[in-house]
Amino acid sequence: MDAPGGSADRGGLTVDGFAQETATIRAEVFQETAARMGVQAAIVEKDFWVCWTIKRAFSLGDRIPGLIFKGGTSLSKAYGLIRRFSEDIDLSLDRHDLGFTGERDPANATSNKTRKALLDELEACAIEAVGGSVKAALSEAMSEALGKPVLLKTSDDDPQTLIFTYPESLPATAALPYVRSFVRLEFGARSDHLPAEQRDIFPFVNEQFPDLFSEPGVSVKTLSAARTFWEKATILHMLAHRDAARPLGERMSRHYYDLAQLARSKTRPQALSDLALLEAVALHKSVFFRAAWANYETARPPTLRLAPAPELEAALRSDYAQMAEMLFDAPEPFDAILETIAVLEAEINSIEAPPNSIA
Repeated sequence: MDAPGGSADRGGLTVDGFAQETATIRAEVFQETAARMGVQAAIVEKDFWVCWTIKRAFSLGDRIPGLIFKGGTSLSKAYGLIRRFSEDIDLSLDRHDLGFTGERDPANATSNKTRKALLDELEACAIEAVGGSVKAALSEAMSEALGKPVLLKTSDDDPQTLIFTYPESLPATAALPYVRSFVRLEFGARSDHLPAEQRDIFPFVNEQFPDLFSEPGVSVKTLSAARTFWEKATILHMLAHRDAARPLGERMSRHYYDLAQLARSKTRPQALSDLALLEAVALHKSVFFRAAWANYETARPPTLRLAPAPELEAALRSDYAQMAEMLFDAPEPFDAILETIAVLEAEINSIEAPPNSIA
């Protein structure tokens, strides 16, 4: 069929040009894309604005200090390894570019007191950067690309998160309760940035209508899938040691889903062949996300724990049932996810590990 919009002569649009099209044309493209993919149009619309926002952030170069794309959205958009809708953009500033090098780097602190003080300084510096220069530069870039003023809002619950409310085009009847008409850019400066790759990001509308657009996807610096594999694994290890009396945060079951998908992908053998990366992740978390009860020093063979404690399972099952609406495919039983996680745990713990460097 011809491209939506009534003709084939709309070919040659850029993503920015499409963003400035009329709401009617955008809605037609979103609805046709959704029909081809078998998903809701509201998801396609938000996916477009998530990708458009990523493009804006990475177009700023040195105006945002050492930016990297990571987390669940990177697994779906940059690597195609999971099939769930991720509405937030997980980004990290490079602490070194913020001036935390040498003795000011928390990783080099010689005492817990010094480390905590430096981490507090790092957080304050990141909050200042996100709410100041980053917010201003991004608002300017978004306004220029859209051809009208864009006012980014700082999240009430996290001063390192910016909120972009995008222009909706779909009728109210297409709204979904779990797809909110804004994009959260969740910044931070505690994450490690290695290893990383350059990956291309495409919105669904580009994938379904390649002839409609004249430009390739945007290339962004992205945390490697193997690193994210071990980041997810150490989250599960932390949850396995969590006090069952503490309430579980929303959508925590996504980490079990994500790791199960990674365990079934080509990323598994890559990650399992690099236990030094697991050790690096655990060591980093023991410094930058310190919690004695998390037992990061045992996040290695043969003591890595991925399977949740029985006391946590009920809460995770309930959480997964609510998360099901975020999956593109019919949700597999949570039992199947837990089985994959248990097999993965046994496989990892059967590997001979190098000496432990975490005190």
